[in-house]
Amino acid sequence: MNITPLQKKINHNILIKNTIIIICTVPNDNKSTHLSIAKTLITNKLAACVTILPNTHSIYYWENQIQKQEEIQLIIKTCATLEQSVFQYIKTKHPYQIPELLTLKITNGEPNYLLWIYNLLN
Repeated sequence: MNITPLQKKINHNILIKNTIIIICTVPNDNKSTHLSIAKTLITNKLAACVTILPNTHSIYYWENQIQKQEEIQLIIKTCATLEQSVFQYIKTKHPYQIPELLTLKITNGEPNYLLWIYNLLN
């Protein structure tokens, strides 16, 4: 990727503050919920990249019982300004009553990758 002089003016700290990762799990139930969510986030420019990790397992309490669920984890790379839009969309499509939606702040990153996310989504 070639960076133009204008792009070089974007401060690395601004790119770090602007970039977030959202973690979400969906059930591994062969309904392709994970693909639908990922493709829509990308198509609508709500995320630059969604990494899909199959065959994860979660153990948790739900309704006073220990549950075990085979799941698929989505790692969503996006901008902080799009966080609530991503949450809102996933909540409308997610089969869980309370979906796992966690935001991780970036402390550092490869400058060209952060710039790619910024340019794609802004």
